[in-house]
Amino acid sequence: MPYLNVMVKVRASRSILGVCLISILGCAWAKGQSLDDWQVSSLAGPEAEVFAGLEGFYYGLQEDALIVAGGIRNPGTNPPERFDGILLVEGVLTDAPTARVVGRLKKELSHGASLATDEGVVCVGGQSEEGDSLEAFVLKWSESRQAMSKTSLPDLPAPLRQTSLTRAGNFFYVCGFDATGQGGFGLWRLPVSAIGAEASDAAWEPTPMPQLEGAGTCILGSQFNGRVNALFLYHSAQGGESELYWLDVDSLEAQRSLSSAESPLPDYWGKSGSTGPIASMTEALPMGQGHLYFVGAPQTPGQETDSSLIWSYATVTDEWHSVGSMPVDHALASLVIERSIVSLDTTGPSLKLHHSSLGKSGADFGWVNYATVIAYLAALVGVGFYFARRNRNSDDFFRGGQRLPFWAAGLSIFATILSSITFIATPAKVFATDWSYLLFSIAVPVVAPWVVIYVLPKFREIQGASAYAYLENRFNVAVRLFGSASFIIFQIGRMAIVLFLPSLALSAITSLPVTTCILIMGVLSILYCAAGGLEAVIWTDAIQTIVLIGGALVSIAVIITQLEGGFQSLLAVGTEHRKFTLIHWEWGRGSMAFDAFWVILLGSIGQNTISYSSDQAVIQRYLSVSTQEKAKKAIYTNALVMIPANMIFFLIGTALFAFYKRFPERLDPTLQNDGIFPFFIATELPIGVAGLVVAGIFAAAQSTVSTSMNSTATAFVSDFCQRFQMLDTEKGYLRLGRVMTVVMGGLGVGIALLLATMDIRSLWDSFISLVGLLGGALCGLFLLGMFTRKANSSGALLGALSSVLTLVLIDQFTQVSGLLYG
Repeated sequence: MPYLNVMVKVRASRSILGVCLISILGCAWAKGQSLDDWQVSSLAGPEAEVFAGLEGFYYGLQEDALIVAGGIRNPGTNPPERFDGILLVEGVLTDAPTARVVGRLKKELSHGASLATDEGVVCVGGQSEEGDSLEAFVLKWSESRQAMSKTSLPDLPAPLRQTSLTRAGNFFYVCGFDATGQGGFGLWRLPVSAIGAEASDAAWEPTPMPQLEGAGTCILGSQFNGRVNALFLYHSAQGGESELYWLDVDSLEAQRSLSSAESPLPDYWGKSGSTGPIASMTEALPMGQGHLYFVGAPQTPGQETDSSLIWSYATVTDEWHSVGSMPVDHALASLVIERSIVSLDTTGPSLKLHHSSLGKSGADFGWVNYATVIAYLAALVGVGFYFARRNRNSDDFFRGGQRLPFWAAGLSIFATILSSITFIATPAKVFATDWSYLLFSIAVPVVAPWVVIYVLPKFREIQGASAYAYLENRFNVAVRLFGSASFIIFQIGRMAIVLFLPSLALSAITSLPVTTCILIMGVLSILYCAAGGLEAVIWTDAIQTIVLIGGALVSIAVIITQLEGGFQSLLAVGTEHRKFTLIHWEWGRGSMAFDAFWVILLGSIGQNTISYSSDQAVIQRYLSVSTQEKAKKAIYTNALVMIPANMIFFLIGTALFAFYKRFPERLDPTLQNDGIFPFFIATELPIGVAGLVVAGIFAAAQSTVSTSMNSTATAFVSDFCQRFQMLDTEKGYLRLGRVMTVVMGGLGVGIALLLATMDIRSLWDSFISLVGLLGGALCGLFLLGMFTRKANSSGALLGALSSVLTLVLIDQFTQVSGLLYG
């Protein structure tokens, strides 16, 4: 399915637009995020006094426990009291945390830099009695062995002061001031693979850094900025303004993979366009997928200096705003645990842990919205059972008895191809990037005439419900089974993503976890799909397409009313920040890894050809109408709706960018990027209207999932059971179709639950890669059969298997964009 086969279609009433516009003025707005609910817990146990007055220690969270190592007390005395212990603090967010000594460092170290990673707590640099240390090592706690291990890393290239450490992409980056006084600030990187290597030749590699004016401090942080994994460098000059730079880590790594190791690294640094706080920041804490929280002391005259400031920086909108302050001295350690910021206070006789949660903010969703959602989903299930009585045989269940009008089939093609990605992931992608992916929908009218002339007649010749019967007619049964199995695997993955996306929406506005939302939608989808068959799916798709566009227009209208200057302001912000960019003219070797114009152009043609030429879910719509002429009209109906509808959803993404740039405090920093639009719906739309739009999102997702359930059940029954005449009666195949609908739906739900445990930057990118990996070979089989005469079954099957293997290797070992896989 092209571009984002996974979209959430909205279902509401035909009057939703009017109701929403009338209700806009009564909207209840979200509260801003603030840290004003600090809770304090004190360390219990015999090790509590060890922390008294301790500072300059290494620290990091591992497996829900905090590792604290080294440090110094009374730094002004001669000699100061140094500490070489390694402590494990458990129960950090509880009322009674405990600590115990679990090891010792080889030497007494303090005032280095540390970073918590999956591989352990990485520690670099620092000072000891002998002076500045070049040592780098990893501390890792094993819960099963109840033991602490210490693994050495390559030494730093120079003794550093004011050291800062982070991870971005596949490298650790360290920044600091050369303690020898020879070179000022420097930046180096080390491959993450250096951890655990028995005989590694890895070393800290010098990395270009921006020209910094004046002395001061440099703090590193890493975060996704909507386009790339970025390394952020915050520079605060003494008595001057702060500057924030960011490094395109993806481009840097891609360029290095395409050049020799001796080649100089290119400069991919950019600079923030907004002015940060005038403060001496000490830490940059990543929050969610698009925020950095900076902690430091104020420099502005007259400000209080006995507590640390906390500023939030939104990496996508490039906006700062003050969040609050910590009730402890700025020199102490801070970290993020789940949705909380935790500060370690060692100024007293024992360790105190100050923590404040960044919970979900906004207006209560309310019983009116909940009632709307429940009623709407119940009605959707009712539609499925209404059409159940019309299913008398397998042809009714899998092809709707070919009774459907062309316009309903055309709108169903539109809904099938776009699905929940249009309503959720498209605005999220545009919010983070620009309009360059609109080329995917523009390619549809280009591909449609070719499909009508050359592809459609081949499928209309099929006497049955499965498109893969054509592969047997042209090649043999083995090729048919391969094609059908590939489609089934792909659609199960598609179901999982379609269930997962709207579950983010429901979780963003209720107390229900994502897994519960997946189960609710999955079970309801299985019920009405198994009952109503293809006819129920197509009619709900057609209605949802109308409501999908209406709900999108409502959301844009709400945003415009809140922007000073209205629509003109939206256009001005989008233009200023290049959010309307359609084409990226990049032609270098590295462009194959990104959204360059030629990549998107070829990718859009490939992905759309895959969908319209080999996807059972789409081809089944060709076969649901009575004549070939009606099938042509259905394809052209879809093509006519595609471009204007997609422009609306792209405009939502730009509108969200303008809105949260104007109101950065209203954006929940803990959100995943794909949850931006659901969060807006929950917190900014009027009561009642939000319920209708959210109900539409869930109903649309369910309809898309039901399409996958029906098409996979169709493929399995037609290609594996009817083909080999496993049953004797039509009633038997009808019952089997319903059973397989339940089975396929259950597999999709299971994988969706797995997705809920993963960190996925953008489901758009993930899905595009999946389409190309499995869909490209399948489409190649169909086109090979349609446009060649000499190709035989053995060659076709070998070619398809080679295609899949080649793409898997490309996916694993190259930086090539998933857009090109198709």
